[in-house]
Amino acid sequence: MPQETTTTAATDTPPATSMPPSILGLNHLKLASRNPHATQSFYTTVFPFTPLPHYDHHLADGTAAAQVGWDPVTWGVNARADLEAWSRWLDAQNVEHSRVLRGVKGWVLCARDPDGKIVRLYTEEEHEWSLPEEDEVWLGSLEDK
Repeated sequence: MPQETTTTAATDTPPATSMPPSILGLNHLKLASRNPHATQSFYTTVFPFTPLPHYDHHLADGTAAAQVGWDPVTWGVNARADLEAWSRWLDAQNVEHSRVLRGVKGWVLCARDPDGKIVRLYTEEEHEWSLPEEDEVWLGSLEDK
């Protein structure tokens, strides 16, 4: 008896057995904002975003207020020392931010954007595994998890 093979009807090709390696990185980011100019200034001055105005979406639906405290962006950095440098940079930019906190497996620094969303910087450097610090403002509490 012949062995059955599952195929995709549209192309008649076998199904994938592993994830394609074609991901290049983050393509774009959508952020709800009460003041698009202030938000763009924050992300292009404080962080290395490049604006692409021809792709901007403008919706007046009130989602910015609903996203206060949400953390849509987490940047990766190498080590805790990098977070200390970012802390100084954020101070110089007058950006509200946390102290360096213990995350689940690495260290984390959190900053607040003009709309109240939290931007995180997280280290590749790991510490001995432990529960993250409880911080009501920047990380929430373990009861929230």
